[in-house]
Order: sequence, then C-alpha cells, then structure tokens
Amino acid sequence: SVTASDLFASRLISAATLIAEFTAETDEAIPILLGTSGFRVKGLLLALLSLVIGIVSGIIAQKVFPDDLDREHSHHEHELMHSDCEQDECEKEGLFTTALIHTLKSLAFVLGAIFVVNLLVGIAGEEKAAALFSGSDSVEPIIAALTGLIPNCAPSIILSEFYMEGLISFGSLISGLTMNAGVGLAMLWKYNRDKKQNLL
Repeated sequence: SVTASDLFASRLISAATLIAEFTAETDEAIPILLGTSGFRVKGLLLALLSLVIGIVSGIIAQKVFPDDLDREHSHHEHELMHSDCEQDECEKEGLFTTALIHTLKSLAFVLGAIFVVNLLVGIAGEEKAAALFSGSDSVEPIIAALTGLIPNCAPSIILSEFYMEGLISFGSLISGLTMNAGVGLAMLWKYNRDKKQNLL
C-alpha cells in the first residue's frame, strides 16, 4: 500500500489501481487466520474475498474516476518533483543515492506513524476497543470500517483477534479490512500533493 501510494503520487498507476490495492489489503489478517487452528478455512475465504473485492472495486473506480482525474495534474506534479530534485541536487547525487534517500525518508515516516498509532492503541487498550463493538449488529460493521481507517497494521490484528474471540462477525471483519490499507493512507497524504484528490 505504501508503494502503491508512491506510484500513484508519481502518476505511474491510476486511481482505480490504487483503490483496488487498498481494498484488497488485509495486512496480517490472513496469516493470523491461516495460522490458527479452526480458522484456516475462513483465512482462505478471506483471501479469496479480498481478491474479488479488490478487483470489483478497481473496476467500479475505473467508471467513477475518469482518466483525466489521474492525469490532470501529472505535468504539474512532474514540474514539482523536478524542482524538488534540483533542490536535493539529485542530478549530482545520482539515481541510486536519490532513490535510497527517498526510501529512507519514507521508512522513517512509516516507522514514526506506526509508533504513534501503536502508542495510542496501547494507551486506549483492547478492552476499551472491544467495548465499542458491544452495541447492535447493525452498528458493528460501521465501527469496524472506522477502525480500519486507522493508518496502521494494528487494526487488522485487533479485528482478527476480535473475530476469533467471537466479538465481531465475519462481515464486520471484512468491513474493517476493506477500509484498512495499512500505512498506505498516511503515505498517500504525504506523497500526493492534491489533498482534494486524496479525500476523494
């Protein structure tokens, strides 16, 4: 998801491809279910459903987002990236060094974001998080989806554990995981200068 955000910001993939990747993202959920006795079939079902949801959402996004949405700022973005490149003296440093610096900056941002979210989750505690899902069945998928918006791998782990403990339904697990794109959403806001596009 981080790579997809970077590629989209560079206009190398379309909005539809980005959305397909984001909605198919499950982070640690599939390995957790496959590695737990009694949940392996559900893990395989989750993998299949994630693939289908990703493909379908990508196809729908192609219809909803016109191609010009993906490309309308490409020239402007290229000029901005080129000016950044000159400021960073990319031409002197070379392609490898520039790519390495970009990767290290991205890694630092990802690690920082993960640390902050994990700290907040740790402070809140799983008991308080579980209490949120104790309402009606109709509200549960909505709360799961909102939980999935947290830009981290923690929601996929928490939702998987809650599902295996019987605190949420399989449908709510799908709802939360479909919304969760790991740190990809945070990186999208960092990489892509068009904030309105990010919001869409």
